[in-house]
Amino acid sequence: MQCPVCGTGVLKPFFRLPEMPVICNNLWNSRDSARNCPKGDIALGFCNECGFIRNLKYKSEDCMYSIDYENSLHFSDRFQEYIRRVATHLIEDYGIKDKTVIEIGCGKGDFLLMLCREGHNKGIGFDQSYVDLPQKLLNDVDITFIKDYYFHEYKSYRSDLICCRHVLEHLDDPLSSVKEIRDFACYNDGVKLYYEVPNSLHTFKELAVLDIIYEHPNYFTPVSLKSVFELAGFEVLEQEQVYGNQFINLIAAPSSQDTPHSGKRDCEVRELRKDVGRFEERFKRFYEDRKKLIEDASSQNCRAVIWGTGSKGVTFLNLFKDQNLFEYAVDINPRKESKFVSGSGQKIVSPKFLRDYDPDLTFIMNPIYETEIAQTIQEMGIAPELIVV
Repeated sequence: MQCPVCGTGVLKPFFRLPEMPVICNNLWNSRDSARNCPKGDIALGFCNECGFIRNLKYKSEDCMYSIDYENSLHFSDRFQEYIRRVATHLIEDYGIKDKTVIEIGCGKGDFLLMLCREGHNKGIGFDQSYVDLPQKLLNDVDITFIKDYYFHEYKSYRSDLICCRHVLEHLDDPLSSVKEIRDFACYNDGVKLYYEVPNSLHTFKELAVLDIIYEHPNYFTPVSLKSVFELAGFEVLEQEQVYGNQFINLIAAPSSQDTPHSGKRDCEVRELRKDVGRFEERFKRFYEDRKKLIEDASSQNCRAVIWGTGSKGVTFLNLFKDQNLFEYAVDINPRKESKFVSGSGQKIVSPKFLRDYDPDLTFIMNPIYETEIAQTIQEMGIAPELIVV
């Protein structure tokens, strides 16, 4: 497959995962429906020219998002601290005060509410999965939510900032999507873009294998993400690896000049090529180590839970779905309570459930939340062994 970003490289397959849930973050009302959810294969291909990574088996028609989709991280104090810094940076350093903000893929509206409330901005949020918020949360803000995708019908909507967080990795043709935003920018003098995606450099260098999911056809590194925006006609004003290097965020503005090719970019792609080349072997070691850990715990009749039912938790449980160690999965998001995990079928419970369940082992899916989880567990008066996956 020719690379859809640079158009010159060929995507060479290097890693496969069969039969994974096509949408990790859907909520299911029963164990059977969760286990029988739609599944698809993952076959990652790497572009030697620009460093872009793509799931060659992805089919966009498999991933239809609805109100059953839930991936908000806003219930975590750790995440709240991070996202508030992002909002403050945009408001204070880019003058997003008393302005108009569009958010593409706004989810349940948490970030847009923050931007509008803190900066006295007007907001327009687009998301197929949006669920109407209680009116009391909207009384002091001027926000319109549209249960639709953001496309040409809305191109004349004026805005000073366009936000798009954790959406680009889901789109079938990311370069065309960003080019379309560039066309829309003609209607918005001085508009800035804020984009955020998972950092695949972290995935393939640090072996964060649980971030590999079917609903992400695209895996961006800093170099390939920057290439997308420059090829689409934007100047990248800022780019950072943030949130424990798990995310890349980028701020851009429309540009009328071509961006020269960077020799540094070639160097970064060469380094990534090395990480990709040894990824499958490293993944096998990761898998065997965790499998042995689970089998040992089962042989000792340990009572165990996982903590975190986002993409990482869903991937982990589906990698080891033939094991019977985990009956429950913990999540602090109240919207997930009493639902079931895609593919593997564990019941999702709130942290308070653990007071009575009193597990021997708690597997933490994301190390960035280890301190927060440990504090919550200590306050409940239980003392399971914590294992950071």
